[in-house]
Amino acid sequence: MPVRSSRIVVHDYSGHPGQAQLSRALARRGYEVTHQHCPSYTSGRGSLQVEAGDPTILTFEPVEMDGTFAKYSALTRLRQELQYGRTAARAIAAREPAVAVISNVPLLAHSVLARRLSRRGIPMVFWHQDIYSEAIGVAARRRIPVFGGVLARVADRVERKIARRSVAVVAISPTFLERLSEWGVAGKTTIVPNWAPIDELPVLPADNAWRQRLGLSEHQVVLYSGTLGLKHDPSILALLADQLQSSHPEAMVVVISEGSGRLWLEEWKAEQKVDNLMLLDFQPYQDLPEVLASADVLVAILEPDASRFSSGLKATAVTFRKS
Repeated sequence: MPVRSSRIVVHDYSGHPGQAQLSRALARRGYEVTHQHCPSYTSGRGSLQVEAGDPTILTFEPVEMDGTFAKYSALTRLRQELQYGRTAARAIAAREPAVAVISNVPLLAHSVLARRLSRRGIPMVFWHQDIYSEAIGVAARRRIPVFGGVLARVADRVERKIARRSVAVVAISPTFLERLSEWGVAGKTTIVPNWAPIDELPVLPADNAWRQRLGLSEHQVVLYSGTLGLKHDPSILALLADQLQSSHPEAMVVVISEGSGRLWLEEWKAEQKVDNLMLLDFQPYQDLPEVLASADVLVAILEPDASRFSSGLKATAVTFRKS
C-alpha cells in the first residue's frame, strides 16, 4: 500500500482538547493531519472543526459508532467496541498515513484496531492516557469476586499486546512505567504529561456573560466540570452541596457533566430537595474560558483506586476566592 511520509492520523476517541492541539501543532509543522474522534461518546470536547488560522492541510473527521456508546451495558458495549474497532481501522487506513497516533480508544476496540493496522503495515503510536486493564481489573474484582481476577488477567493480556504492537508508547505519567516495564515496552516509552490548552483559555472576569446567563452573579460558585465515571465518586459533590447549605447558604455547586454520575446526582437532588446544586450538560468549548472564570472554587475528584491506572489528584483542598 503506498504511504505518504507526511500524512498523520491522530485518532482520539474522546475528542479532548489536548489531542486537537497536537493535530494543529503537527499541521503547522507541515504534516498533512487528519484528526478523528467518535461523536457517539459523551464527553467534554475540544475544538473539533477547522478554525480561522488553521492550516489547510488539517482536517477533522468524525468516526461514528453504532448508536450512543453504552458504557454500562456489557453486551451492547461489547458489540459496539468490536464494530468501532473495525470502523476506525478502515477510517485510518483510508487516509494512508505514515503513522497513526491512537488515544483514549476503549480496550477491546483498540485491540481490533491495532491488529488491523498491523496487518495493513500502518505504524501505531499508543498515546497511553489510562491503564484500562487495571481499571477493568479493579472494577471486576469488586463486582464479581470469584471471576474478577480472570477477567483482569485477560484485560491485562489484551492491553499488553496493544502496547507491544505499537512502534512507540507515549505515557502521561511515570507511574505507568512499572506496568509498561512488565509488558516489556518501557524501552520504547516516552513520558509526556498531559497539558492544558492555555492559549485557548484566556483569563476572564469572574462575573462574565456565562455566569450572568445562568443567574449565578449573586452566588459563590463551586464548579465541577468533566466526566463522572467509575473513577469519580459523585457523592463527594452531593456532600459538598449538603454541607454548603448551612455553612455558605449563598454558594451554588455547579456540576457540568453527563452520564451515570450525573443521573445519580439528579436522583439525589430530587430526593433531598436541595436547591444549591445546579446540573448542566457539557458546555460548548468556546464557552469554556467563561465557565472556568466563573468559579470561585474548582473541584477535581478521583477515587483512591484510580491512582493505580490513571493520573490525577488524590486529594483536593479548596478555598473560596476573595472577591
